[in-house]
Amino acid sequence: MKTKQLTRIMTIFLMLLYGCDTNNNPTENSSQAHSTTATEKKIMALCSGCHGYAGISNRADTPNLAGQKQAYLIKQLLDFQQGKRANHPSMTHIARMLTKKEIYLISHWYSAFSSNRKNTPFKK
Repeated sequence: MKTKQLTRIMTIFLMLLYGCDTNNNPTENSSQAHSTTATEKKIMALCSGCHGYAGISNRADTPNLAGQKQAYLIKQLLDFQQGKRANHPSMTHIARMLTKKEIYLISHWYSAFSSNRKNTPFKK
């Protein structure tokens, strides 16, 4: 089996194993529902299960990303990707699946949210 395929399977397995919450995705009736770009789909698939769609985690052991500075989020993802931060194996696998552009867009996404649960970066 190829390394990329194994990495993807391992990441999905780890997300399922650790029981990441998948109830953070917006629904048709949600105020967050809107057209979904490829990056947003990747965020929903890779990030929102643990960190929440709007960056507010429902897990005590998972940090909130909402309202973090974009530069900080970029640095953390690059550190995971490059192996400089190896304290979380599943984050290392996830970061290695991202392109530099996706890291920038994901960081922009979560930095646009407020840490206040009621605020979203989308116009209603």
